[in-house]
Amino acid sequence: MLSMSLWASLETFLFIDANCRLRYIKYPEQHLIDYVELAPTSVAHASLLPGGPESFIDAFAGRIISTHVSDNDLVLDRHVPVGNGKIDFKRVFGNLMKIGFKGTMNIELPRSNEDRVLSKGRLEPILDELGILKEALTP
Repeated sequence: MLSMSLWASLETFLFIDANCRLRYIKYPEQHLIDYVELAPTSVAHASLLPGGPESFIDAFAGRIISTHVSDNDLVLDRHVPVGNGKIDFKRVFGNLMKIGFKGTMNIELPRSNEDRVLSKGRLEPILDELGILKEALTP
């Protein structure tokens, strides 16, 4: 048993296979759930897990402290603006609300501020519909 607290991020649930391709570890939550105290997560990375983001959210309920937000095609993580991929953000944030998530939400896009502004504009109606927009925009 580990005596120290561990932080887990989906960023670390990667390995290189025999063909030198980057792969996600299958069901990482099963391997780490007993050792992880705090879990920042990437919505896009969690969407590539076999159980999708719900499996990660359920496994680490009460320990998720922040989310990194970007979209993808559910096949490769290309970090595209929200709405340019296939992630169901209403479902993801609804599930985060169910576990009482109160952490930070960071739009994680490497390309441009325009992509970040576009993503923010697309997230706002989703968060408003879920009743959490005002709280999400309050520092």
